[in-house]
Amino acid sequence: MAQVQHVGMFTTVDALDDPGVFIGLLDRIQDAPDVQATRADLVARLGLRPGEQVLDLGCGTGDHSREVGALVAPGGSAVGADFSTSMTTEPARRQKSSPVPATFEQGDAQQLRFENNTFDACRTERMLCHVPDCQAALREMVRVTRPGGRIGVIDVDTAGVMIDNSDRAITSAFAASMTESIQNPWVGRTLRRLMGELGLVDVEVEPRVLEIGYGAIEPMIDAHVALMQQSGLAAEEVDGWRRELEYANLAGTFFMGMTMFMATGRKP
Repeated sequence: MAQVQHVGMFTTVDALDDPGVFIGLLDRIQDAPDVQATRADLVARLGLRPGEQVLDLGCGTGDHSREVGALVAPGGSAVGADFSTSMTTEPARRQKSSPVPATFEQGDAQQLRFENNTFDACRTERMLCHVPDCQAALREMVRVTRPGGRIGVIDVDTAGVMIDNSDRAITSAFAASMTESIQNPWVGRTLRRLMGELGLVDVEVEPRVLEIGYGAIEPMIDAHVALMQQSGLAAEEVDGWRRELEYANLAGTFFMGMTMFMATGRKP
């Protein structure tokens, strides 16, 4: 398996030798049952209806864009936008065999091309943690949403990363590596404040601990093992920590949890 070069590269995917590795990582994580359940709950809170226009910001592979596109048909449509050209080429390829009304384009979440009050709803998932200016991206989401429209966000708080391993020091280093490798590792806990500052009303924020299986997270573990070794930690200790996780997976005792926040609000 090709290794993820650096999990903080989601904003520079196009510069990688093999962007497909990140596409595979997205597919693995989005298939995790707890991630799917949280996504379904967010969509339910958005209350999408046929005929509405929806923006899926940071659309990745576009699978979620098609999910919401199906909910607003007939008469409505979904637009998926992502900073990476690779991440918009892939959803366009997958869209060829889909009857769902969805289109995809490259765009910067911090400076969207759309006019004010264009969409009935806007959603994003695990994107604000990666953009350089998450407040600007959220502000743009509000700007392009019509009055009365809904905003929905799912994002992480890496301080809530939990992984079961007997080596507490390396486990702590793993959590620190995850925090240091992304732009906005604590964005989840700020969503209530940021949404309120932007004037949204009926704001609801719910923290959730999502269990992530070994198969979904293995490429990310590999990436952080490499980063921890590069930072100067003893290779044999990090390798031992990694092997313990492998054995736990084989024994059926592996556990990893991550705190994510689901937040919704309405533009008055």
